[in-house]
Amino acid sequence: KFIVGFCVGALLVGVIMAIVWPDRIAKLSNGEEEIVSIGNHSITANNLYDELKKGGSLDATLNLVDQYILTDKYDLEEEAKKYSKEKSVEIYKQFEQYYGYSKVEFLENNNFEDEDAFLDYLYYDYYYQRYYNDYTEGLITDDDINDFYKDDVFGDKKVVLFSSSDDEKMLENIRSALKKGSSISAIKKKYSNATVNELTLTYKDYADYSEALWTKIKTLGKKEYSNVVEDSILGKVVVYVSSTSNKPDLKDIKDDLVDVIVTKMQNEDNNLFYQAFIELRTGYNVEFKETNLKKEYEEFVKSHK
Repeated sequence: KFIVGFCVGALLVGVIMAIVWPDRIAKLSNGEEEIVSIGNHSITANNLYDELKKGGSLDATLNLVDQYILTDKYDLEEEAKKYSKEKSVEIYKQFEQYYGYSKVEFLENNNFEDEDAFLDYLYYDYYYQRYYNDYTEGLITDDDINDFYKDDVFGDKKVVLFSSSDDEKMLENIRSALKKGSSISAIKKKYSNATVNELTLTYKDYADYSEALWTKIKTLGKKEYSNVVEDSILGKVVVYVSSTSNKPDLKDIKDDLVDVIVTKMQNEDNNLFYQAFIELRTGYNVEFKETNLKKEYEEFVKSHK
């Protein structure tokens, strides 16, 4: 807390120094110092001073810039309010269930001043994700959709995952039992130390599994089983497919495919988020007026090309 307080204090001093250094910041007609212009809109030193209390200099500035742009670009106020309330309840329940946190403890441990600050964070998060999804979707071509359909789409599969943190020999014995045609119930009874998950999966579930494990799931046919696969979450795993259904037609699932590809692209490229918002700010003619912020943002843009 001391370090955070010191840094915020230093940042505030920096802003004050910038304000009293007339050669570095232009003044608006109302006397306020202009930090950033977004087309015809301005963010002033007073706006930034309030935001700096919450975090770092460039981050605080970009928060103000992006929030202005997103609320100008999208008419989502009611949707975002509804989302923030519903999502907050969901998150409170999750933290109470898994960590035993009360609402107050959750807010304190996640550095939210109060519940309104948390709701405000979720409110703008809704706008951020909407734009990020729209941006990513705009990058998808028909070839991307066709390739994903060809390589990754399959009908419903009933899958059994036999897993153990370290007992590879037991899993090899399970493979032998599957080869001999033993039933799942018999295997579960004989190898009671194995963790067994029986699931019905579709191509939409890919993000829940490691690449190595998902490769086995999507390529195995009915009554087929895998070798022992290393998985970062489940440990050592044997995949068994008990039944499959026909692959759906592309025309029936094209919209769903786009959503899945959006998620896949975002998961695979951490830089995509930064590129999306750099492009958004460029489109809105964002111009930094304060010298140090201008230089810092230019370096930020270079680092995410």
